[in-house]
Amino acid sequence: MSFAREPDNLRRIEHGTGKITEGKTEIMSETKVKPVRVQNPNAAAVRVAFDPLRPTEKPQEFYEEIKQKFAEARDLRLSYRPDGRAQYTSELTGELAKYEVDPWVEEIIQRDPINDTVECLFIGGGFSALLTAARLREKGVESIRIVERGGDVGGTWYWNRYPGAACDVSAYDYLPLLDELNYVPGSFFARGPRSSRIARRSRVNTTCTNSRCSRPR
Repeated sequence: MSFAREPDNLRRIEHGTGKITEGKTEIMSETKVKPVRVQNPNAAAVRVAFDPLRPTEKPQEFYEEIKQKFAEARDLRLSYRPDGRAQYTSELTGELAKYEVDPWVEEIIQRDPINDTVECLFIGGGFSALLTAARLREKGVESIRIVERGGDVGGTWYWNRYPGAACDVSAYDYLPLLDELNYVPGSFFARGPRSSRIARRSRVNTTCTNSRCSRPR
């Protein structure tokens, strides 16, 4: 923005400062600096206080309308894909064979199959399996096996390692076993590599080919 030369002895207010000056005014220019956006969710994170005991100001009808909208969206998805779960497959053959290859393992350790009986079997070594297994062990359950097809545990944080990957939930709420590991998150949102290190316990390549549940009568 530019200002032309003004007459002598003209009083004016300087733009942006409110200061009144008198006398000759020289040509001046103003350059507006556009703020630079930083793609760092931790910089703008704010923990919102939530009190579940505080009565809500919204009437029950407000929440019923929200539930209705979700039900309508569900029906729309079901009508668009009437085949439901039949559209998915676990047979990784043909063009899908590439998804069976673990890109993070340089050498696969070949072992003889294990045929045994356990009390608790987890298919997949994600956070849910790790946390549940730890709590079961606290309750005295010893017969636990976690079967993970990948080269390490961690679930989505093992497989997905694209730059900038992070969880959009507070690290204090999302990361498991923080007290047991004596670990304090260094940022509000945990990034992918940190989540993977929290989950890592052992390095295995195992596939469950058959399982049978036996319940006492």
